[in-house]
Amino acid sequence: MAAVPGRAVASYAMTSDDRNVVWIAQNGYDGVPATLVAFDPAKQQFVSKVPVGRAAPNTIRHMTFDPVTRQIWFGTDQGAIGRVSVPKAQLVP
Repeated sequence: MAAVPGRAVASYAMTSDDRNVVWIAQNGYDGVPATLVAFDPAKQQFVSKVPVGRAAPNTIRHMTFDPVTRQIWFGTDQGAIGRVSVPKAQLVP
């Protein structure tokens, strides 16, 4: 299995979308923003990395995927409620 990209991980929240991609929240710390990273188990690789908030201490504690809007909603220790749009699967001919 692939290692979580970029740094030593301090993960807290996780969710999965309707394509079984696992979204993992990595905590932020001084000089480094929190990030959401997406792991596709079918490809055995990380397919997305999204920075969240300021480059300062920040924990994303809870996340949920809404299949109707195709968005991941989350809350942070920096006092924000956020959302990330998940792209639809590409059609393969």
